[in-house]
Formats: sequence, structure tokens, C-alpha cells
Amino acid sequence: MHGFETIAEGIRHQNEKYDGSGSPKRLKKVEIPLISRIIAVVNAYDKAVFITDHPTRPLREDGRRALLAGRAKAYDPALVDLFLENLDKLTLSTTDNEVELSPKQLKEGMILSRDIKNAERVLLVKSKTVLRAC
Repeated sequence: MHGFETIAEGIRHQNEKYDGSGSPKRLKKVEIPLISRIIAVVNAYDKAVFITDHPTRPLREDGRRALLAGRAKAYDPALVDLFLENLDKLTLSTTDNEVELSPKQLKEGMILSRDIKNAERVLLVKSKTVLRAC
């Protein structure tokens, strides 16, 4: 599709590693498109903080550790530094007691922390609703 080439290129190379050990083309450093390097940093942080088999409170420190472990090997060190410097300034959408869950992880007795709306922004379930088995 016309107009999406840059985005497609960014997605295609998000698994390249800063040291050249990634895929699909083993690009390294600035050979990797900037958008791909940004996606890699944000994706690594997101996976370290939010994606678990057993949901727990999101821990920013897990994300920091993951990025620092891959700094200059997997991820652009300047982008890692910039991301971490600004991390505490960001207004994150989660609180200490809020986690994002897939539908399979929902259990009876859990309480919704936010309204659930459909794509047209129509309210489906109000926040503070206690989940019950059907």
C-alpha cells in the first residue's frame, strides 16, 4: 500500500540487533532503520514489564534490566539511554494495582479498573465491576 513503506520497513527490521547479529539482513548500528531501533527498544521494555504467563504487578525495573542487558548488543545505546532517562517522566496508563490481562487470564472476583468500550466507544462494562462466572 502506498504510504506505508516506511512503517513496513520498520516492522521488517525490528529484529535486527545493534551488533549485527539479528535478522533478516544482519544489519548493524545505523544501517538499521531508526523506526526499527525504536520499535526494538519499546518492544523489549513492554515484554519485560507486561508479558508474563502469570500476571503480577508490572515492574518497571524488569524493563530497565532487560534494556541495559541488551544495550549496545541488541539495542541502540543512545535510544536505550534516552528511553530510560525519560521513563519516569512518562505518564503511564497503569497503576501499581493494575495489570493488562488477556481474556483467558480473567478470573471470577477480579475487579475492572477501567471501563471497557467497543471500537465505537460505546460502554460495554463499567469500571469497578466485579467479574462473575456465567
